[in-house]
Order: sequence, then C-alpha cells, then structure tokens
Amino acid sequence: MSAGDATFGFILANAVFEHIPPPRTAYIRELRRVLAPGGILMVRETPNKYLPADFHTLHLPLTNWLPSSVAHRIGVLLGKFEPERQDWESSGWRGMGHYEFVSAIVGPYIMHHETTRRRHKLLQAIGLPSGLLDP
Repeated sequence: MSAGDATFGFILANAVFEHIPPPRTAYIRELRRVLAPGGILMVRETPNKYLPADFHTLHLPLTNWLPSSVAHRIGVLLGKFEPERQDWESSGWRGMGHYEFVSAIVGPYIMHHETTRRRHKLLQAIGLPSGLLDP
C-alpha cells in the first residue's frame, strides 16, 4: 500500500541511501512525493561517494571510485568482503553524493547543510554546498 501525496511532515532516512543500488532517483522522488509542503526530509549517516575512501564497507582508499566489479574483486582479495555474500550492490560500498540527491528532487525545496565545521565554511566560501564532503 502506498502513502498519499504530501502525507508526512517529517521523514528520516538514516543510513538508507547507500544500501539502495543506483539509480536512486525513483526512491528520492517517492520521498519527495509523500513529504507535505513545508515538511522536513532529513538524510543522515549516508557515506559520501565523493570522499577518497570507502568508510562503510571495505574501508579502503579509492575503491568507491572504481567500477563495481573491480571494487568487489579487490574487497574479496583483501579479505574485506566475504566472497559468499550476495549483497554487494546493496552493501553501501559506494555511498551517495550531494549532486545525485539534489538532481532527483522535483519541485521547490530548501536544503540546510551542517555548517558547524571549518570545512563547511570553506566550501560555502568557494560557492559549494557546505555538506559536500560529509559522509
């Protein structure tokens, strides 16, 4: 059963998006559809695919930037991912990035990023989203 349009005033997606294999556009748009006008969608604890290391699944540098099959082979060879596991694509190894998320949102929205750290202020100063590098 599906929720009606604009049903929820608050939606929390905590450690979710990295476990949905790309493309994730349909899932993001579904959350937007059921979010009431003026509602809040909070996305937390989703590893950032722009960072130079996978801090979620393999805990190795650069593997989140590689093709899926190559990253999987490296993970198995280095003992970071069990070869018998069948959940590679939903394991969270790549994470999700800011631009992937915002490009999927249809309609007006206001985005609030964390702005408490020096990196947030630096990114804002050069015209980038302050949450760009946060996992």
